[in-house]
Amino acid sequence: MDIMRALALGAKSCMIGRAYAYGLGAGGQEGVAKALDILGKELTTTMGLCGVNTIAEIDDKVLAV
Repeated sequence: MDIMRALALGAKSCMIGRAYAYGLGAGGQEGVAKALDILGKELTTTMGLCGVNTIAEIDDKVLAV
């Protein structure tokens, strides 16, 4: 949700340092790959729940005010 929120607010990218570090500490290279996979699935799920099909469609309309 945080990645989608950042994109909706106009971000061109998001930092994922903590997730990367936790994955690295827990499982090395495989842990980093798993962390990235989890972030990707979370973004895809959040997009689906908001009715958004592509990253280009994410705008401030998906934010609750």
